[in-house]
Amino acid sequence: IDMSGGWLTTVFCAICIVGTASLQELNCDATFADFPKTRQFVCGGSLSSGFQIELLGGGRNILLQSFLSNFSSLQIPGVTADDRDVFLQSIIPFLVNQTNTNPPQYVSHGTDHSVRTMNWGTKLVSFSALANGMRSVYGLGTAESQVVLGFLGLLHDIGYADLDRHDVPKWLHSVASSLMIESLFQMNNGTGYRIMTALVNGSPKLAADFVDAVKYHNFDDGFCIWQIDNPRYTDKCTFVASGDPNNPTSKTTPLLNGRNFTRGYITAGCWITPLLFAIRVADNLDAVRSRLTDVQNDLRLMNYFASLYQDGPLRQAIVQQPTDKSFINDVRSQARVRATAYAHLQNATSDMMEVMERANEESFLHFYSNWIIQDTLIDSDLWSIQVSLYDIPGSLSQDLHTGPALYQINRLASSAYSCWVTPHNSFMEVVRIDFNIDIEGLDQGGLYPLKAFTKKPIYIANGTQSFQDGAPGELCDPYCARLTEFLTMSPEPCLDAAAPTEECPYSAFGKISPFSDLSYPLVLTELLSPSRASLLALHVGLIVGGCFLFVLLASIIVFVFLYRRKARREYVALK
Repeated sequence: IDMSGGWLTTVFCAICIVGTASLQELNCDATFADFPKTRQFVCGGSLSSGFQIELLGGGRNILLQSFLSNFSSLQIPGVTADDRDVFLQSIIPFLVNQTNTNPPQYVSHGTDHSVRTMNWGTKLVSFSALANGMRSVYGLGTAESQVVLGFLGLLHDIGYADLDRHDVPKWLHSVASSLMIESLFQMNNGTGYRIMTALVNGSPKLAADFVDAVKYHNFDDGFCIWQIDNPRYTDKCTFVASGDPNNPTSKTTPLLNGRNFTRGYITAGCWITPLLFAIRVADNLDAVRSRLTDVQNDLRLMNYFASLYQDGPLRQAIVQQPTDKSFINDVRSQARVRATAYAHLQNATSDMMEVMERANEESFLHFYSNWIIQDTLIDSDLWSIQVSLYDIPGSLSQDLHTGPALYQINRLASSAYSCWVTPHNSFMEVVRIDFNIDIEGLDQGGLYPLKAFTKKPIYIANGTQSFQDGAPGELCDPYCARLTEFLTMSPEPCLDAAAPTEECPYSAFGKISPFSDLSYPLVLTELLSPSRASLLALHVGLIVGGCFLFVLLASIIVFVFLYRRKARREYVALK
C-alpha cells in the first residue's frame, strides 16, 4: 500500500510534466512577443487551455506569429506599438466567446477556423488581380493588404456567439459579426478605427468596407435574388423576428434585437470590393478534416451521418410529402434511431448526442466533404487549387460517396461565381482544381475547371433565370455531363426498392441492410488534426498507463494477500 502511494505520486507528477510540456509546445509567449498586454491576457493563465489550443494548436501558432510579426513591423502613421497591442487584446474576448458558443450541429466555426481563414486571406494577396484591387481602391501595398485581410479572416465569424441557442437562421451570423466589429472599432477610444483609417490616410472607406465585407460575406446564394416564382426566397432568404431578445429560444438575439432581415445576393469584384472578394473566397477555402471538432471527427458519427443521408424511408417521405414537415420530422426521428444502431452509438456521450439530435439527411454532405480532405493549397501563378483527399477504405470510401466528397468543392464553386476577378471573368471560371487521387467518373489526371463542380442555375440581375439555347443555364456548362451523377443533394438510388446494399444501408421500404464492410482504422490519430492527435495520444497514453499501473498495483496487492495467507496457514500448521 505504501508502494501504491509512491506510484500514484509518480503518475501525478508525470501528468503535470507532460501537461506543461504540451502547453509549452503552443509557444504562446513567442507568438505574442511584440504584444505584452495581449501576451499576459492570453498566456497568463486566465483563459482556458481549450481556447489556447484552438487558437494556437495544430501549427496555428506559427500562422499567427507570422501574421502578428507583419502587423507589428508595419509602418502606420500615428499608430504606436501600444495601440496595436490594445487593439489585439480587445479582439481576444470576441474569439473566446466564438469558441465557447461554437454550434455543434454545423461544421466547426471555432477560432481555429478563423485563424486558418486569416492565413488564407494573407495568401490570396499573391493573386495579382486582388493585389491590384487593394492598391487601386485603398492605395495599400502587399504588407498592408495582408494585415487588413488577415484581421478580416480573424473576425468574420465572431457573430456566432450572438446566435447561441437562439432560433434564428445560420446566415445571420454575418450580420451579428458586422455589428460586433463596429463596436470593436470604437473600443478603447476608437483604437481599431484609428488603425484602419491611418492605413488609408485618414479615409473612413476602409473601415466601412471592412464592416460591410463581413456583413455580406455569405450573401452569395443565387436563390436569394428576389423573384415572384422563387419558392426558396421566403424560407431561405428572409427572417422575421419575434420574441424576447434575451430569451435563448426566441426568434431574435440580443444584437439583432427584434429586427427583420433579408439576405440578398451581392457580387464581389476585385477592382471595386476587394475585401468582400477576399473574405468570401478565403472562408470557402478552409475545407479540411482538422476543421472538425474532436466529436465531429469520430468515425462512428461519420457513419451515423452516412446512414441518415442514405435512409430510404426518410428519402421517400421527403419526395412524397415535401411540405408535411410534421410527418417528415417523425420519419426523421425513426431514421435517427436506425442510424444510431447502425453506427453503434447507443452509448454516445452527451456532446455527441447533441450533434446527433440536430443532424439531418444533409449533415453528411457538410461533414464528410470536409472530413475527406487532407489538405488544400493554392498556386497563384497557375490559378489552381490543389486538393488532397484521404484514400479511405471500406464503407466511407470516396468511391462510394463521390458526390458528398465533392460537395465542399461544389459550395466553393457556387460561391466563387459571385466573386469576379474582372468584369468579364468570375473566380469560378478562371480557377482549376487539381486532385491528388483519381476519382471514378472523372478523366484520370489533369486539372478540372472549378465551374465543373456546381450545377447551380445561372441567375441574372433582374432575378430571372438566364437561358442558353432555350434551356435553363447551369454554372457548370459546358462541363455538366461528366459530373451530373455526382453533384446531387439526394442519393436517388436509395428510393429504389432494389437498391444495392453497398449503396444504401436501408431500402425505401425500411428493410435494414447494413453495409457489408464497417472498417475502423486502428490508428485513430490519422483521423485528427496534429494538435488534436497529439492531445488524443496524450490522453490515450495516460489512460493506458493508468490502466497498466492499476493492474500492476492490484496484482501486487493480490500477491501480498495470497503470500500472507499462505504464510499464515504454514504458521498455523507448524504450531
